[in-house]
Amino acid sequence: MVYASAKDSAFNAVNLMNIGVAYNELKDYNKGLRYYLDVYTKYKNFLRTNDDYATLISNIGAAYLNIGNLDSAALYFKQALTLHKKMEYTSSDNFDIFSNLSVLEYRRGNFKLSRDYLGTYLTLKSNYQRRERNNKVIEMQERFNAKDKQAQILRLKNRNQQAKLSYYKLQYGIIVSVVLLGLLITLFFYRQRKKEQALKIVRKNELKRAALEASENEKLRFSRDLHDTLGGSLTLISLLVNQAGDKNPDQVSDFNKLYDIVQGSITDLRRVCRDMYPSEILVSGVINSLKNFYLRLGTIHESFNFNFAADDLKLEKGFSVNMYRILQELTNNTFKYAEATSVEVNIQKDGEELRILFRDNGKGVELNDLLKGVGLNSIEERTKAYKGSVKFNSSSGNGFTAVMRFPLNEIEEKGTV
Repeated sequence: MVYASAKDSAFNAVNLMNIGVAYNELKDYNKGLRYYLDVYTKYKNFLRTNDDYATLISNIGAAYLNIGNLDSAALYFKQALTLHKKMEYTSSDNFDIFSNLSVLEYRRGNFKLSRDYLGTYLTLKSNYQRRERNNKVIEMQERFNAKDKQAQILRLKNRNQQAKLSYYKLQYGIIVSVVLLGLLITLFFYRQRKKEQALKIVRKNELKRAALEASENEKLRFSRDLHDTLGGSLTLISLLVNQAGDKNPDQVSDFNKLYDIVQGSITDLRRVCRDMYPSEILVSGVINSLKNFYLRLGTIHESFNFNFAADDLKLEKGFSVNMYRILQELTNNTFKYAEATSVEVNIQKDGEELRILFRDNGKGVELNDLLKGVGLNSIEERTKAYKGSVKFNSSSGNGFTAVMRFPLNEIEEKGTV
């Protein structure tokens, strides 16, 4: 019974490992990680070899890397690297760990260390492939030698027939060797291209994020300059108008009208500056800023019902401004096109993600027409810049819904607002 239990456990370990690999191939890294961790906690003692155990540790690290948990990924990669160094031979998993470490250090910003790991990976892989090719040549030579001995016996019976047979076999062996070599080369360049594409996506998102932050910083500078210069001038004008009214009581009615106009201009200027850059985010945080934003809208648009709810969150500065802009754009679209009477906004943590729901009860629109708008394209670009996803849902007469998700590790603990 003990032997059967151990055998079943070993089978379960292999089965769960294969399921984890399948989910990784489907890019469902969270599910893959759960299966790997299940093997690690329940069946790691039943793995057949140390190489299997090292592969499991490396796969866990890779899964954490794919979902963006860099600290956990580094911890498991360190264990896997220690195990691989103790092994007497090199397998594909031995050098794949260096490829994963290269990606990890690149995401951490350690570019020199990332290049070193990448160089180690390429060197080990080249040596491994060269040794594998040599082994295949030796194996094929041994196979040919065995067939040559058999051919010598057959050659005694029919030399001409055996000569032709040997010639065809040699041709076949050359073709197989060339095909195998071509497949190996194709596979190598395919994997290199996939890694380069992944790095390009990372760099593209970083550039998008930097461009958004630069744009918002420029808006902040411009709004401050506008407030300090034009705002100061309007304030001075209002004081002078007030004084002129005191000095000319017979024209006080006209001066009061002029004073009201100047005060209205000051109010409009403050609103424009606030819309250009919501500087209150820097003081009270994005959640309170959004709450005040919808409270102000409620006083302006009394026919609207605004339902705003959010968890208590501390978010990175750049993302906070980005999130404010997204909800501002969605709300403005509702006012312009939706003919709605209510807007619902819900911001909350959902596992390792931040989930943002925006919904109105307007007339809706067909999605094919909806996705042509510049505003929604801007929302998609802002979402992608922080490795998020957005899903729009709407149809005629059924309102509009937008659901956005962002990985928390990308938007938390990089400075709070």
